[in-house]
Amino acid sequence: MYSFITTLRRGRNVWDPVNMPAGEYRHRVETVKEKMKEAGIDALLVCGEAWLDYAPSAYLSNQYVGMGTSITLVPRQGEVASLTWGSMRGFQYTQDITWIQNWGASADMNTSCVKYLEQVGLFPATIGFAGLRRLMPYLQLQSLIKALDGCKIVDADHIIDEMRLVKSAREVDQVHRAARIVSGVFDAAVRTPPSDGKALTFDAVLDREARLAGAEDVKQLYARPAEAHWTLGAVEDITFSPGETVIVYLAVEFERYWAETLRTFVVAPGVLKEVRSDALDRVCEQILAKMTPGKKVSGFYKEAAAEVEKNPGCYITEYGLGNGVGLWVDESPALSEEDPGTLQAGICLALRLAITDKDKGAIMTGCTVHLTENGPEVLC
Repeated sequence: MYSFITTLRRGRNVWDPVNMPAGEYRHRVETVKEKMKEAGIDALLVCGEAWLDYAPSAYLSNQYVGMGTSITLVPRQGEVASLTWGSMRGFQYTQDITWIQNWGASADMNTSCVKYLEQVGLFPATIGFAGLRRLMPYLQLQSLIKALDGCKIVDADHIIDEMRLVKSAREVDQVHRAARIVSGVFDAAVRTPPSDGKALTFDAVLDREARLAGAEDVKQLYARPAEAHWTLGAVEDITFSPGETVIVYLAVEFERYWAETLRTFVVAPGVLKEVRSDALDRVCEQILAKMTPGKKVSGFYKEAAAEVEKNPGCYITEYGLGNGVGLWVDESPALSEEDPGTLQAGICLALRLAITDKDKGAIMTGCTVHLTENGPEVLC
């Protein structure tokens, strides 16, 4: 789910090597190299994009690029390197958030990539693309492919995608930290809601509380389910009316890792009252009970849909039952009948449910879940 995308990030942007030590990233790189050897890949180019999805590249480098594209370059033998779009004026900013020593900035990413490959003796060679076809601007991608003429290019998205699916213990801790911020933000907003009743003020309060708690990025969406064709969307310049129902989606990023939730409130003068539904809570509990490691995602979805159908008034909205969450707010697996994957211990998921209500229009709830060997652990 997407709200407004800012041109430049304005939240906390650090690397805490206690939470995520360099060894965590070195282990990932070594695992990638083993998979490259199996696939016959000499060098892997892993792309991240500031606004669409920075995660593939950040998974190996921990870098977040404020604008444009970043590429992590992994030779099968030798040191990993990182290349970011832009100039070197942000040297300290970038250096402070990555363990990689061999990195640079360039306004011409394609030329710089080829130059690096030539320097390490990997041109021509078999080059793997991970994330480039999906995230790199089309003309830039075509230019890079042309510049790599003589090299064999193979798709290698699966290498990074499969590794990112199951979170390490440290990654789960990061998602848990983001989840604690989400819970704390809502608690603070309920304690001291904006007195003017304006949606913009409420949006600013949520953003402020999240960033004061250490959030790097925040996404907020709102819905007024009393409206005939309501939908979650970005904040508008409106005033909430007393007695009105408001659904709030909040996602928070902490040191690159995301958590999200959905809550429903009724507006009263000077107070926000969270709305709960016994029927919705019951369906949510029944669905969580069916979330077990080893089960096909499609099978879980069918079981979840069957539980929804048993409860008149419940429905899975067009926003879906949920999806994976971690380094990005929308990861694999997609909780749908079409997903070919399997639920595995160590994945983190965002779950979303809704119920119709004759008085309030609708009530929505959501949570971030860590699936353990013993079942789901609700984080927020």
